[in-house]
Amino acid sequence: MDFKVGLKYCGHCQPHMPMTEFARDLAKLTPGLSYTRWDDFGNYQALLVLNACTAQCASVPEVDVPKVIVSSHTLDYSEYRSREELLEATAQTLRGLAGDNKKIDPTHN
Repeated sequence: MDFKVGLKYCGHCQPHMPMTEFARDLAKLTPGLSYTRWDDFGNYQALLVLNACTAQCASVPEVDVPKVIVSSHTLDYSEYRSREELLEATAQTLRGLAGDNKKIDPTHN
């Protein structure tokens, strides 16, 4: 089975980082994963919430899968110095979740 990630974006009202480009580059770093809309409920094993600034205004839906929260400088509220570090850390997190999706903790935040 393909490991799918639901994508949810903020409204991009004050973007510090273009998250559509971030998601495109992330997909290149995670070739074994596929991405779908966040509201395609039941069709993904992890949820990736992409906030374009530090306000992190995108709501996080109550879904029973691990949630990975990214802002323009943070991954799960840990700060990164560069876009490249943030991108690689996000890819590593998603690859880790996909590595053993039978043992995923749905409370991961």
